[in-house]
Amino acid sequence: LQPFHRRLRYTDDIRDAIHTKIAKAIRHRYASEFQNASDPNLVVIDPTVSVDGSKVTITGSINFRPYGYTHDIVLTFNAAR
Repeated sequence: LQPFHRRLRYTDDIRDAIHTKIAKAIRHRYASEFQNASDPNLVVIDPTVSVDGSKVTITGSINFRPYGYTHDIVLTFNAAR
């Protein structure tokens, strides 16, 4: 059998829900450590989803600025299930 692999796009509702969940957790835990914890662009979720068989992968980035720094640090992540 050929493996099943394709790329799909989230609906805005799903992408916004993932974004909100991650951003809320960061604000709750790191508000006193990040200068931009309340920035609406703190978390950016890629609207494309990768599906490979039963494995679903999402990608996003966290753009944060720790206190004492003058530039943002960008972390890119993939989450698969």
